[in-house]
Amino acid sequence: MTPIWWGVVIIDMEKKQLRTAPLGGEHRADDIDSVAVTDKAIVLHGSGIKQMDRTWSAVISLETGNLTAGVSTLDSSLSLLGKCTAQP
Repeated sequence: MTPIWWGVVIIDMEKKQLRTAPLGGEHRADDIDSVAVTDKAIVLHGSGIKQMDRTWSAVISLETGNLTAGVSTLDSSLSLLGKCTAQP
């Protein structure tokens, strides 16, 4: 059975970083390589740790906060769905 990961991902637009805050796990941060903002969405892309041959992308709806994302490696891919809320 595949383990389920529960945690929080923080998108720091000022530092251009995607940080994970897993429950009971190790924190880590990936640089956001590119950011595009349209009238409807924020589009993010990054490659994470360069030695891992991994890339990721995400789209966040400005209207609803809905997030769709994907992570790809040489031999696998993962699709993600989520909800974004602004931090005070």
